[in-house]
Amino acid sequence: MGADLNALRAVAENPEADGDLQFTETILAVVEDLDARLTAIEARLEGPSSQSS
Repeated sequence: MGADLNALRAVAENPEADGDLQFTETILAVVEDLDARLTAIEARLEGPSSQSS
């Protein structure tokens, strides 16, 4: 399913536990997942019938 938002929340609530690097990597994973989802949505919107009204 992509990045786990619960893991992001857990690290965000206690960043000292896992360090700043893991926090940054978790955010990066979420951003990459969202980017992939947006790209897929854009592809669907542009689809075979890309007519503008």
